[in-house]
Amino acid sequence: MDYDRALQDFRMRSDELKVHETERQDLVEDLVNSYGSLRHELNEWVSLFGQLTLDLEDGEKERQRLQNLLEAGGVTQRSEKHVRSSPPFVVVLIDADGDGYMFKDTFWNQNEDGGRLAADELLTQVNSHLESVSPDLIDVDIKVCAYANFTGLEKACKNRQMKTTASLRLFATGFTARHALFDFVDVGAGKERADHKIRESLTFYAKHEQCSHIILGIAHDSGYVPSLQQFAANKHLWNKITLLEGHQISPTMQGLGFRRQIKFPSVFAQGSALTTPTQSFPKSATVDFNTFIDGADGPFRLINMNIISELLGPILKDGKGTRYEKPLHVRKELIEATEAYNICPRLYLAGFCHGCDKDHESARIHLDMWNALWIISRREPCPTKYQMDMDCIDTKCIYGHGSLQAGGGG
Repeated sequence: MDYDRALQDFRMRSDELKVHETERQDLVEDLVNSYGSLRHELNEWVSLFGQLTLDLEDGEKERQRLQNLLEAGGVTQRSEKHVRSSPPFVVVLIDADGDGYMFKDTFWNQNEDGGRLAADELLTQVNSHLESVSPDLIDVDIKVCAYANFTGLEKACKNRQMKTTASLRLFATGFTARHALFDFVDVGAGKERADHKIRESLTFYAKHEQCSHIILGIAHDSGYVPSLQQFAANKHLWNKITLLEGHQISPTMQGLGFRRQIKFPSVFAQGSALTTPTQSFPKSATVDFNTFIDGADGPFRLINMNIISELLGPILKDGKGTRYEKPLHVRKELIEATEAYNICPRLYLAGFCHGCDKDHESARIHLDMWNALWIISRREPCPTKYQMDMDCIDTKCIYGHGSLQAGGGG
């Protein structure tokens, strides 16, 4: 073996390894230096991003401050442009179900022609009222929205000795087509659908800069009172509203203190055409709730509101001011039997119904069954308390309020 040659070979390989190790060390140093440089550059970008974020937040705060200043002055830049280009208008909102605002039979019986005549007469009466409110309301655009459950309203119309050829839908077609901003809308079955439409429309138009005045046809239904209370506290908004009287005004509605009230007797049936005479409710006898009342414009089926007002009120409160239910003592068997009849609580407790799938034809019920029906109705939570989160002040509310004193029953 040539040891000298082998030794020389090992030395050459050793030198090569040293060269590679030196290159490796140089590469590691280059990587470390590059990482440090990149990290420094990244820190600078992070710092710059943080500063830009702070500048953006400061800019947003300043924008919001300026926006608030503009709004406090009356209008935003966008709405100011809109105000200059949009003319003022007036809105008429009507809960047109049969329990409050029934168009006169002379209109119903003429179908489309009657709808057109009713629209013209309503427009005439609204313009006459607006002239008395302010000269600025003369010749403004007038938008009319009448909401009803057509199925329920047709049943009410048939009970009024109307002509067999009369058609509610033809009437509504004539009414809607007569003027561009007039609408008679079928909201479908359901006791709260028309109410919901009017509440939302009222909220929208009351705060609309170009809506100069609102005429409200909701005087009969105290269920609207909680929604109106928010406007009663604002003098500017409250002055924009006129209450249109129907055949009656709810006491709680009257208590809101409307600045203006008006009647349109040439448009809507009034007085005895819709109301029932006062009668007592003897505790030991049955009472005919489903009464057909003869009036100037024909019979109409409606329970006696004077009876219901006496039985449903007054509101009871405990020492903490919490409303609780009136104690009712009814046998369980009677409650179950009454429930099986599927009687409409709106019609027999509150006095009217906008249309539902329950029985509206039960002619006679006694007082205990009436109380049983109220117990059944109180199982449904009061929408004012549980949906709007407000105290219910409606003395005629038939729904539950979550409190029942001992011995109350149901």
